[in-house]
Amino acid sequence: MAGSVYQTRGRISDYGGGAYRNRGCDPTQKRNVVTTKSMSIYDAQIIFNIEELHEKVAQLERDIQELKQAAFSRTFTTYITSLGMPNLEVKKPIPVVIERESDENYIASFMDANISTGGKSEQEAVYNLQSLIADLFEMHEEETSKLGPAMQMQKQALNDVLCQTSQETMQN
Repeated sequence: MAGSVYQTRGRISDYGGGAYRNRGCDPTQKRNVVTTKSMSIYDAQIIFNIEELHEKVAQLERDIQELKQAAFSRTFTTYITSLGMPNLEVKKPIPVVIERESDENYIASFMDANISTGGKSEQEAVYNLQSLIADLFEMHEEETSKLGPAMQMQKQALNDVLCQTSQETMQN
């Protein structure tokens, strides 16, 4: 090739305006740049690529944190169809919102009646809510005249979903 000087076997060659370390292969393959001019462009490209990778890694770390928080604060709705009490009947399914508060703490809420309780598992939180709903229903039945406005609203929400069964109904 005219104007190009190159030698093989590990010597530095001049090919196309830049010096390359030639390892006995085709000098047209631009590898192992050794000139200062080419090195600075090469280094700038590497630095740019590294900075770009750092930005991508930082974005991935933020995405992972968001996913962890989404999984951590998982919220879903289920329904209670029985309280497990022979004297109480569920007239219509009770909507229950379950929130994961921490790795070992769950909150179960019956929002219409403003009732919440917790547990170490989803099942325990729902079981505790079933017991609390039954206890509050019975308490409101006994103390009707002493209830304030908030408790009257709670009683109405409980009456909308529960009813007391009579002893005769339970025996039949």
